[in-house]
Amino acid sequence: MARLTRPSFFLPICFALGFLFDLLFWDKRWGVSFFLYIGILLAAGLWLGAQLKLRPARRSWALGAAALALAAVSAIYTEEYTLLFTRGLALLLLALFALDFLAGEWLSYRFSDYFGKLLAFIPQGWMAGAEFKPARARGKQQAKRPWAAVLRGMVLALPIVLVLGALLASADKAYADFLEQLITFLRLERLPEYVFRLILISLLAVGIFGAYVYAFVRSRAGAAKKAVVKPFLGFTEASIILGSVAVLLGSFVFLQLRYFFGGTANIFGPDASATFAEYARRGFAELCVVAVLVLALFVVLSSVTKRSAGQQKYFSGLGVTLLALIAVVLVSAFKRLLLYEEAYGYTSMRLLPHIFMVWLGLLLLAIVALEFTGRQRHFAAAVLLAAVGFVATLPLINVDAFTVRANIAHGLQPSPYPERRETVDRMHLANLSPDAVPALVAGYLEQRAAGNQELAEQLGIAIACNAKKHNDYAQQGAEWTLSRVLAANALQQAREHGELPQVHEMRYTYQEMVIDGRVYQDHVTIEGTDYGCYYPEH
Repeated sequence: MARLTRPSFFLPICFALGFLFDLLFWDKRWGVSFFLYIGILLAAGLWLGAQLKLRPARRSWALGAAALALAAVSAIYTEEYTLLFTRGLALLLLALFALDFLAGEWLSYRFSDYFGKLLAFIPQGWMAGAEFKPARARGKQQAKRPWAAVLRGMVLALPIVLVLGALLASADKAYADFLEQLITFLRLERLPEYVFRLILISLLAVGIFGAYVYAFVRSRAGAAKKAVVKPFLGFTEASIILGSVAVLLGSFVFLQLRYFFGGTANIFGPDASATFAEYARRGFAELCVVAVLVLALFVVLSSVTKRSAGQQKYFSGLGVTLLALIAVVLVSAFKRLLLYEEAYGYTSMRLLPHIFMVWLGLLLLAIVALEFTGRQRHFAAAVLLAAVGFVATLPLINVDAFTVRANIAHGLQPSPYPERRETVDRMHLANLSPDAVPALVAGYLEQRAAGNQELAEQLGIAIACNAKKHNDYAQQGAEWTLSRVLAANALQQAREHGELPQVHEMRYTYQEMVIDGRVYQDHVTIEGTDYGCYYPEH
């Protein structure tokens, strides 16, 4: 294939994207800026590809569209876990879009394809630059670039000017004062920061250059035709491994049925052996780790086991057995968390495991279905799609708003164990992101109207403290998010229709909060009683 001719503006565009990153993100809160930057990266790549008469493969468009959609979450929400997962996955999908730009075979990638390509695609993009000949080279002497000579001259002149300037400043105080004023005006005292930012911009530009070059030159290779590791393990050995794990899980499920499904009797009954925290932790952490490990074991064995068409049915049957046993474990873990939330209410960290376990269960089902149909090479795509589903669920349900509504409902419900059950945790609500404020205000006004004064008072404290923490949801420029706009509007509504308490300033630093047994922090005072915003009172 003939070598592509690199447009003359290719490198300047890469460096412009590096400078744009610095402009949008350096020492700034991320908001709509992340969505804008991902959109500009995509648009620049598509435009450069069009200049080279290259278009993405039809199936690759889904990766780019998904990356842009997840990046758009940064312009809407502010909840930290939602942003962490959506931004991380958006960057991963953007990289996969570059990897699969021309091939459109990402659904057929094995795990080895994903890992190998992701680890090497930037360096391979740099090396592919040799196959991407510069514009105007075409066998003739390359035209002179005046800007390169100017840059070299400036680099050579800089140390000379600095040395001579220092000597002249030492020789004359007036000139020294002039240089000091010049340094202050140009803010040259921040020169180390500027140098670091320039290095960061350059590295980012080089990385973008490598990604674009790989997309235009190397991405046509697509998925590997053969697996990196050929099946080498015998069917008998693999069956013994899977069978042993199935027996182990079966014995564990059988012997622990009372502990799994005994509910609150295991915690409050005469033979109680666990607290709520222990019950939930064991129900989620260890059991989910077991589920993930069994899934990974099954995927690995499926990839490395030699088996005939007749043996395939037995192997897949073992997979179904493992799925059924792991499903029992996941249901148990799910129920344990529900019991924990019945006692202590909801938090974002308690909601995420619920969502994770649902998608993990769907992934297990998909893996076994692919095994039965002989489509083992799609295991990696199933994992990727399950990850996308999990991450996309977070903004769809609005984690913090869901937490608020669940906690209000929890605060209204009676409990058979009131002495062990907490009502609404106003301190947790006060620490939530602006995403939670519209739901907080709606609940506050509803409870006031219903005459639930105690619950409304707790919600009012949470609203006032949350607004104080987030500076009344002020924002500007590239920091803009829809969440803060809606939060500011809801706060105004609460102040117009309710009587929100006044938040008093913290009088001591965090380390000095406890003085003579009393906590000093941001707090509100109602009828002579102090209520802490973010930490319990003493």
